[in-house]
Amino acid sequence: MIPAAIGEDTLSQAEKTLFELLSAMPDTDGWTVMHSVGIARHPAQSQGEADFVIVIPGSATLTLEVKGGLISMHEGRWYSLDIYENSHTIKDPVTEASLANQAFKAFVSRNSQNASEYLERTIFGFGVAFPECTFHDQVELVDLADEQIADADDCCSPEAIRDFLERLAEFWKMRFKNASRVSVPSLHQSKLIADILRPEFDTRLSLSSIVNKSEAIAEKLTGEQLSVLDGLLENERCLIKGGAGTGKTTLAAHLAKEMHKSGKRVGLFCFNRQLAAELQSATADYPDIISDSLTEYMESIALSAGIVAPDAEPSSLSDYYQEELPELFLEAFEALELQPLDIIILDEGQDLMRPRFLDAMDWMLDGGLKKGRWFFFMDAEHQDLYRASGGEESVKAELQERGVSYMNYRLTENCRNTKAIAEKIDSIFGTHTRQRSDVPAGEAVKFRTYRDEGEEKSILAEILEKLKADGIRDDQIAILSPLRLEHSAVRKLEGYELSTDYRNRAGHILFSTVHAFKGLDSPVVILTDIDRFTYDNNKMTLYIGMSRAKSLLYVLVRDKVMKVINEFAK
Repeated sequence: MIPAAIGEDTLSQAEKTLFELLSAMPDTDGWTVMHSVGIARHPAQSQGEADFVIVIPGSATLTLEVKGGLISMHEGRWYSLDIYENSHTIKDPVTEASLANQAFKAFVSRNSQNASEYLERTIFGFGVAFPECTFHDQVELVDLADEQIADADDCCSPEAIRDFLERLAEFWKMRFKNASRVSVPSLHQSKLIADILRPEFDTRLSLSSIVNKSEAIAEKLTGEQLSVLDGLLENERCLIKGGAGTGKTTLAAHLAKEMHKSGKRVGLFCFNRQLAAELQSATADYPDIISDSLTEYMESIALSAGIVAPDAEPSSLSDYYQEELPELFLEAFEALELQPLDIIILDEGQDLMRPRFLDAMDWMLDGGLKKGRWFFFMDAEHQDLYRASGGEESVKAELQERGVSYMNYRLTENCRNTKAIAEKIDSIFGTHTRQRSDVPAGEAVKFRTYRDEGEEKSILAEILEKLKADGIRDDQIAILSPLRLEHSAVRKLEGYELSTDYRNRAGHILFSTVHAFKGLDSPVVILTDIDRFTYDNNKMTLYIGMSRAKSLLYVLVRDKVMKVINEFAK
């Protein structure tokens, strides 16, 4: 029986009765009974349906039309009288059954995968069931033989309906006994016919469809983001906290544009240069917004003042950026007599919460940090790769020491990752991601293990080939690594155009270190070169790398590391 139980949407009591009888028929091994089979290419109407199709090995494929109530015909039109004695016009059951039979035969013929089976030559026939009235010996029709009719007597038991179907099949076999190129279906052919009419299949979204669906959803601000945005517009100083994927970057860009519309001089800054490129792209229609990496902005001001030579070679990059550059910037800012900004917005602010950077922002903001207007977006829990702030409590203590008051806001809804990606991250890192309601389920995260660099390269190539075959564009893929390209297995990939520049990646697969990609995301992420998972920094790198993926995530880890991750995920 296909389906195994009759659907709740079946309204006809006659069909329900017949379904129960057909399901209980004895001695019908190999038979297939299909209920409510639709016909897309109906010979006479846009869409048709057959009440039952029965495939009987060694006999025929039969279409059965069912009409309930007391049946009558007047002036060539068919009527049914229901239990309330209301008479209704009904479609001609003979024409319905005949046309459905033709449609099924044509469909099976078109979709036969093995021409040697000659399925179109097997016998197809039709009949009509009137379970609630008597026909035999009372009515004789020119367009319907008595053998084609099942009345109340034929529908009184499972045995009776089986006997009727066998007689109906015999009727059609006799009709075609002298016809050439016609045969009864074997058991194998019967199974093929049933499979063609009611195939079993599982559909899946292509990988490119998964990506496109996620991208369309991600373009919209969530209700939570809109609510927070309204609150930010009404306040002077705000610290906005949110985990990976909660839309901090998107909201920071929206806030900058809204503030600019009110005539304010806005600075939108971050630490990461590639994230700065993303912010510049997001605010491209507002060229007066100063959107840049804070360190690059400081360098440009210092260079403009002639304080730092363009080819300067600092002895220590860390000391230069975190200690020397802020001092040089303050000197240049004063020397150039620059006008302070009305508003400063920081994205990934935890990377800039050092005293020297705060000193610089205090100077370049009208009213300073204490009285000026600023908005710092940060994730102090898992993404402070540069150990800049020492965590959320350290940031609060630093602001408190400066006598700065501010409002706290928190973003909790993940609007970047699919459910599958977010759930895998939660299971490994003990986080508790709150998903927006319209986020797609997505594909499971694929972890692949390797023993050496050669195997790692082969797995990378295999994944890229699969993505390409499934319609994923190269510029939708980001390969992330804790290592620079010259030390990564990715350097050995052949036949792929790689870009290491986020701003110029059109048509190319992007390669980036996890550090440089922080704050960004990509429809597809392949995280590779995971050779260690023992120290806090390794765990943080894995967390940030995995959380960059919006739709598809592949993680390549050394086999011994996978055992550690599995323990963590328990």
